[in-house]
Amino acid sequence: MKRRSQKILRDPIYDVTKPGIRRLARRAGVIRVGGLMYDEMRGMIKVHIENVVRLAVIFMQYRERRTLSHGDVKEALKRLEMPVWGVTGKEKANTSGVKRTAKKTKARRGSMAVKEVRKYQKSESLLLSRAPIERLIRTTMHDFTSDVRVEPKALSLIQVSVENLITNIFRKSQLAAIHGGRKGVRPLNAQIVVAMEG
Repeated sequence: MKRRSQKILRDPIYDVTKPGIRRLARRAGVIRVGGLMYDEMRGMIKVHIENVVRLAVIFMQYRERRTLSHGDVKEALKRLEMPVWGVTGKEKANTSGVKRTAKKTKARRGSMAVKEVRKYQKSESLLLSRAPIERLIRTTMHDFTSDVRVEPKALSLIQVSVENLITNIFRKSQLAAIHGGRKGVRPLNAQIVVAMEG
């Protein structure tokens, strides 16, 4: 008798990849990221999305609607004291997977990281892939309510807020690491930053 393969259910937060988190670190100016930092950031992303979605669903239910709108998310972020400006819903997509063929040369250690820092600090595009964030938002929303639609503009707003949060945490963690006499950012630095912000 053949055994059927079972689909293994896993948390959608693990679809947020290491390269995506590394791109956010580069935007913050961080060159070295400790290995345990990725799981720490995933946890912070999950908690942030849960808080935003919970408040946005409350605002949506108060207005007696079945669609989570851009205004509900804006109010939720304002309540969390994290306002986001300049979101149009038509943000540039993540194009980091596009490969260019070039002459391969041996680069000095850390020089590619510095180039990436310059590149991502100039860019205004979203650095995390949209699909994993969208899945995470929808699964989180089913914990609070069912049969709800979400405006694309609301999804963009939540993703922009996530990227701003993680970039700011990386930026302040870098300062904490430098204060400790290290170049690499560790989870302890991020925990200190979050504890200080309250």
